[in-house]
Amino acid sequence: MAGILLEETSPLGNIVAVVEDDDRVVYFYLHFPNTAEDDPQRMKVCWVRNRLPAPKKLNQASMERGEPPLMPAAHCVDSGAGKPLDRESLRIVWFEECDAAALLERDEALAIIPSWSGMGDLSGYARDCIGQGPFAWALERDNAMHDRIAASRDFWTLWDDERFWQWWRDERIAALESVLGQHSKYYAIDGDEFPPRAMLRFDLSDRYLLITVGVSLFCQPKVELHFDDPSPYRRIELAAAFDRICPAADLTRLGQYISAQARYPWNHFAPLGHGHTMPCDSTPSLLDPKRFDSVLFSQTLPETPQLNFPDFRGDRTNILWLLPISQRERDLAVKAGTDELERQLAAAGTTVVIRARKELKLPS
Repeated sequence: MAGILLEETSPLGNIVAVVEDDDRVVYFYLHFPNTAEDDPQRMKVCWVRNRLPAPKKLNQASMERGEPPLMPAAHCVDSGAGKPLDRESLRIVWFEECDAAALLERDEALAIIPSWSGMGDLSGYARDCIGQGPFAWALERDNAMHDRIAASRDFWTLWDDERFWQWWRDERIAALESVLGQHSKYYAIDGDEFPPRAMLRFDLSDRYLLITVGVSLFCQPKVELHFDDPSPYRRIELAAAFDRICPAADLTRLGQYISAQARYPWNHFAPLGHGHTMPCDSTPSLLDPKRFDSVLFSQTLPETPQLNFPDFRGDRTNILWLLPISQRERDLAVKAGTDELERQLAAAGTTVVIRARKELKLPS
């Protein structure tokens, strides 16, 4: 019977997976509802299997009518009419980054839409495909995606233990407190939605610190597109240090900004890392908020606390410290690189602690 065999929203609520059979062909879709309407990445599509005998070539007239196309026979393991899928045996496995997913029938992968789907000619991988077809590529036995599925299933199993978050969180709080002393405040910043996240405040003799705990539970999306070995870069926490004279209201406002940016990688499917910059509307009044309307994420500014979280699933966690910067300073980072911006900031006496300061003297 034609129709939707399976529909499921990702655990982070940022993607909807759909498996559809129209009695002609079965497709696996990932919808990205928060993406712009005209963004070609708003929907990713992977062929799963033909339900009618495979044509020798693409039926262009059918495609122009908006019908999902059948895979040509040259790219089908079986060019005959495929059997319907057993909807009760289907399940979605979301990858740890929550930007990609696999379709399984029982425990066997039928199709995979990776994060790089839509880049070049790749739509996804399908078990019933041969070679590099127009709507899927072959899912070979030695494809590394099989290992990714296994790792992802293992990750989601952790959440079967109701105590997992508390244990994981407390282990990281203990690591922070071993260096900084007892935290003064604990904020839940998840809005009572999955995944759980928190922020801690530490009151030191000369500064306040805000540090998130929970962002690093999930690998950031698309890190593997930028690094051959993504492990050292895909888990982050966010932090900020404030001079003790910072007004409480400003501390709260920037804390709310940090809480919002904790969702950024999964809302925008773009990773954050050392040297990245972005606009900021919550700069403390110690600085001129109109002038210092951006932030730099850094791990290497002077006076950066040396803090280490326990590794998680073989990955280290990077703590990214936010420092307000001006648009001209941000332009310098873009043009000359973050190292040059940090060199000039350090030479001017700027540290990781948010204090009153003047904008760098830069050529017009």
